[in-house]
Amino acid sequence: MHLAPEPAVNVEFSNLADQGSTRTHENISWTSIPVSKGNFVAEDGANLLQGVFAGLDGTSVAGIFQWNGLSGGFVASDMSRAVPLLPIGQSSPDAAGEDVRLHVSVPSLDARRGIVGTVAEVSTIEGLLLDARPEDPVGVIQGVRIDRLELADTQIGGVASDVNGLGGWLDEGYFGAAGIYRTDEDLVQRRWASAALMVGTGSSSNPPDVSATWTGEMVGIDTSGSATDGNLVRGDASISLRTATYLLATVSLTGIVDQTSDLMRPDMWWGGIPVFNGSFESATSDDEIAGRFLGPDHHEVAGTFDWSGIQGAFGARIADP
Repeated sequence: MHLAPEPAVNVEFSNLADQGSTRTHENISWTSIPVSKGNFVAEDGANLLQGVFAGLDGTSVAGIFQWNGLSGGFVASDMSRAVPLLPIGQSSPDAAGEDVRLHVSVPSLDARRGIVGTVAEVSTIEGLLLDARPEDPVGVIQGVRIDRLELADTQIGGVASDVNGLGGWLDEGYFGAAGIYRTDEDLVQRRWASAALMVGTGSSSNPPDVSATWTGEMVGIDTSGSATDGNLVRGDASISLRTATYLLATVSLTGIVDQTSDLMRPDMWWGGIPVFNGSFESATSDDEIAGRFLGPDHHEVAGTFDWSGIQGAFGARIADP
């Protein structure tokens, strides 16, 4: 019997320099941190590192750290290169770290999150999803509960911001899409950042019933840069399977309504997406989608997408008998 090694990460912060001065700091590194369900934690006295891998293929990572008077956050979306670290705080006036860089190496692992958009803002959106999670079935449509996500005049990155989005809840997970809005110099509120995500426990195997159809809802936000940028959208989701050389998924997002103008938006459709180990994904230069069947009985499915200026997420389930 051969046992695969436990997934582990190595994290290094280098080129640490204070903003507005020439002072530098020593490099910071952690090695061989165990990964469990996409999360990793390292503690050494008052020093701390916490992170989570995102995306259905685990190729994005974000987290926070504290080390000898420095505190901050980091985000990366490509393990093959170094990316800037994003500071979220400091414990002394000269302990900023805009120029910190991150290097991460990790084998493939089973991450629970799928993210499209600005990874650094996902924690705010996910926090709203968790706070708004319903305790009763009121408002359920096609087995999916949808609610508005709103947060007014909150400090994000030291700037007063509003958050507006839509979230959905299943038995085995949740999904949502939201924008962060700020007022510009012309006193017009505009979308500053946005993201869509899904979180759920994957089945890690393909559904046995290829004749089944999962129905639910989709939510999204306009990121087109046009006059409708920042508008939320909502519609229906349908996921079906067929067998060819291997299992293929078809995803249809229809009946999409702009929540600001009440106008219909074009349908979205992906076909012939290979399904392996309960997950599927497809990407072109114009669009992308990634999904995962949830729960031990594959009763639910959720995912994220980006289609012609719409970032969003979807969730669906097999109708109860």
